[in-house]
Amino acid sequence: MIIEVSVAVIAIAFTILVIYLIMLIQTLRLTFHQVDKTLSETRQQLTDIGGETKKLLGQVDHVTSDMKTKFESFNSLFNSVSNIGAVLEDKTATLRHNLVDAPDQGKGPLHSRFKSGEDVITPELSKIANVLELAGLGVRLLQKLKQRR
Repeated sequence: MIIEVSVAVIAIAFTILVIYLIMLIQTLRLTFHQVDKTLSETRQQLTDIGGETKKLLGQVDHVTSDMKTKFESFNSLFNSVSNIGAVLEDKTATLRHNLVDAPDQGKGPLHSRFKSGEDVITPELSKIANVLELAGLGVRLLQKLKQRR
């Protein structure tokens, strides 16, 4: 009788083990099905993102080349302004020599005003000084812009 009870207990334990294994296998099957579904969705999303990324890179390349072209077109402008600045500096030096240095030597057109103590700053000279000052500031601004590039 002990053998019969032992066999019955072993049979019941084996049945419980088989039922547990069947439930475990069903759970694993559902999990693998969910993983497969997630991978399929991820693959599709990566394909979509890849297409959008290629499109975005094409647009960035276009914008970059457009900006490069525009910056290159500004080079001639910067060179022209730099040349204008050099000419203005030369004219300023000449003007200063003629109006300020020459009167000390008795040769300049404002010599008589310097001697008499009159105000030598005329409205024309004031305008010229303002223009030259603005030109100098413009040249400095352009030089700083070039340095930042």
